[in-house]
Amino acid sequence: MQAVNQNNLDGEQNPESATNSTERLKQASDRQTPAEVLALLSEDNDDQVRLLVAKNPATPHHVAAKLARDNSLVVRRGLATDRSCPVEILSVLAEDTDATVREVAKRTRRSLLATYQHIFNVALT
Repeated sequence: MQAVNQNNLDGEQNPESATNSTERLKQASDRQTPAEVLALLSEDNDDQVRLLVAKNPATPHHVAAKLARDNSLVVRRGLATDRSCPVEILSVLAEDTDATVREVAKRTRRSLLATYQHIFNVALT
């Protein structure tokens, strides 16, 4: 999916220029949205847009890492529940200032590590 609406002065499409949040929400959750657009959307004023970027498997690692330190609890809690979140980022969230984010991130990380261990053990047999 391409960035929506108007072009910025450099001729590049700018997701912030979308006339409504529905289009930005759609882009943020679309796996086909280019990484550059997801990076721009990760700075959106709407925490629901940032949450969808955080949970999008196409979001680059460095963008997800930045969102792990987002000011919004909604974004950090959502990222902490995401089983596609890299373990390194879950480890950052496991040290969050919010107790719920910490506990959910630890639970998600344990679950992922158990899954990885199971897959590794099956592959060796």
